[in-house]
Amino acid sequence: MKPFAMILTVAAVLTAVPMASPALASYFGSIILSPGQAQQIRTGLPAMNMRVCNDFFSTGGATVTIAGNTPHDLLPGRCAEDIGDQFLVQSHASGQVTIDYRSIQANQGRRMQED
Repeated sequence: MKPFAMILTVAAVLTAVPMASPALASYFGSIILSPGQAQQIRTGLPAMNMRVCNDFFSTGGATVTIAGNTPHDLLPGRCAEDIGDQFLVQSHASGQVTIDYRSIQANQGRRMQED
């Protein structure tokens, strides 16, 4: 391998490695559901402590089940926290529901608003 190509390869690896750890620690996303719609979300990561919230501006409630844990009925503005690598959400609203989710590994020790 030519020296210039070797330097570029090493630089690319050194740039990508530090980014991998924070990406796992702050995994997050958002989905929008129509009335009555259900959706299964898989993180693709090992089970983690995660928080799933029904956005304050959603038009109604939703039921969230993280992994095989107890389902949580979430009104707008409420959150649920459990350990898992996936969750199922079912809208019970007459309009659009926005669900936000994220890993809370970096927030251990902080309490959330329980349903």
